[in-house]
Amino acid sequence: MSLNSVVTESEAIVARLWPLQHFEKLAFGVVDFEADKQMFFEWDRGDKAPAPSGWFFDLASVTKPMILGVSYLLKPEIFSSDAILCLEHRGGLPAWGRLSSDVWREKIKSFNIHPSPELYSDYSAIRAQLIAEEKLGQSLYILCRSVHDSEVRHWTELPKDARCPVTGVRRGKLVQGVVHDDNAYYIREKVAHAGLFSTVAGLGRTLLNLHKMTNFLPKMIDYIHAAQSPNHDPRFVRGWDRVQNPEATLAGKGASALTFGHLGFTGTSVWINPEQKLGYVLLTNATSKYWYAKDNLNVLRRELGAAVWKLR
Repeated sequence: MSLNSVVTESEAIVARLWPLQHFEKLAFGVVDFEADKQMFFEWDRGDKAPAPSGWFFDLASVTKPMILGVSYLLKPEIFSSDAILCLEHRGGLPAWGRLSSDVWREKIKSFNIHPSPELYSDYSAIRAQLIAEEKLGQSLYILCRSVHDSEVRHWTELPKDARCPVTGVRRGKLVQGVVHDDNAYYIREKVAHAGLFSTVAGLGRTLLNLHKMTNFLPKMIDYIHAAQSPNHDPRFVRGWDRVQNPEATLAGKGASALTFGHLGFTGTSVWINPEQKLGYVLLTNATSKYWYAKDNLNVLRRELGAAVWKLR
């Protein structure tokens, strides 16, 4: 099966399931790390053609691996044992809460870090960022520039002509071209839990860059194996989410137990099978309407993933 045929099948899946979706924009890409190439397409419910550089989607929590996961691969020494607990959502911090624009750092630093059961947490991601940045002496966003493609941008630095899908409503105004996450929006600084936007091509190129620069896939296999024990199979490893039930995962049937990635609240997904040296990127604006109704999006996620994993 060729990369081209997988993309063709993926387009057919999107066409078949599109009438069931509540959102207007979609971009999908398959990343072949072995061949160092990608193929992608964009889908638009309207009649407007995409901009030459594609649509910039709000990555939401896919920001976490694109900042924290990338930073760990580039400079693991800046992550203390406490930072790793937070990076892997095992530090005992609350899952979420309202942050203020003036004392958000103090709030995040006020929590004691201690080994705890896994609890997916925006606070934990920000705390890992603050610890690592203090050791590094600069923003993790600066560190990640060597890996990020030019079309991976913080929302405050989007090109003036960037075309961005609507991701919802805030205070009676459409959320478009600004971050959907409220804390990231009101803080207006570069935080690690949300804030990145990207085109599908830019995110694919970033993943390929990361592999070339850090030997990404073998390292993640090693990290996952090292984290596992007879009594514990962790969900989060070094800033990435993992497939724990290959039969039911949103990554799609055919994903292995070593497959890792991340989801974003706005309807984004990245999944990578390091054994097959394949990955895929799905970007949508699923929160534009009926943000709570993601069952049909999840069907789409699974079917697209299953098509990709058949490539090898």
